[in-house]
Amino acid sequence: MIVWLPWIQVNLCLFSSKRHPRAGPLLTGPPRRPCGKRAPCAKLGGLMQQKSSLEATLREVHERYSTKLVGLQSMVTGLQAQMTLLTASINENNLKYGTLLDLKTRLEAEIVEYRRLLDGEDDSSKTVITKVITVQETFVDGKKVESSTTKS
Repeated sequence: MIVWLPWIQVNLCLFSSKRHPRAGPLLTGPPRRPCGKRAPCAKLGGLMQQKSSLEATLREVHERYSTKLVGLQSMVTGLQAQMTLLTASINENNLKYGTLLDLKTRLEAEIVEYRRLLDGEDDSSKTVITKVITVQETFVDGKKVESSTTKS
């Protein structure tokens, strides 16, 4: 495993060749720096293991949420399809309702006509009387001075 430090690139397999049988070159980049104490190198190895563990956990979480996301996306797609069907059904029912309402209105008018005919009202028996009333008023300086009514 290779780790980049700000000053040097170190191959960790140097310090734990039992865990990593495929140890590569010890040092690449600037000239080698010997590791005088094992403690900093062991600490670096522990940090690298922690990093690997965290990366594995991150992959697992990513896979788990990716699966959940796919499930939610399919659910949303299904709901959108249902919503499209419901919208079409609502529009169709609205047209049917409009037709039925128009039919009801015409039937009610026809019922009123039949009731009028049954009660004996007939247009031929009616007589029309027209009266004309003429009112003439005279105003002077905004005051009414004369008023007359004529009926014919």
